[in-house]
Amino acid sequence: HGFLFDGEGWRLSPLYDVVPKPQLGLERRLVLGVGPEGRNATIENALAGAAVFDLSHDDAKAIAENMSRTVATRWEQLFTEAGISAADRKRFATCFRLAAPAS
Repeated sequence: HGFLFDGEGWRLSPLYDVVPKPQLGLERRLVLGVGPEGRNATIENALAGAAVFDLSHDDAKAIAENMSRTVATRWEQLFTEAGISAADRKRFATCFRLAAPAS
């Protein structure tokens, strides 16, 4: 899982199994281990596995940075459009505070 069929073949899903979970701390843990740091949800840990998906480190980093900017700039608008209350958006803001600011 984590792949999409585009009619011609399989490709990596741009985002998979991401569920916002409000919490106070900055440390994030994954259910599955993804790299040499195991379940630590760090960009370094994710990028360490780029070659397994036939991506160069630079390409994987560019994809991650683009996704981070997209999340940082769009999450609140999308939550609003989905009818999520201002109070709940404030509560969920902690989920997105590590996303890169728009550049």
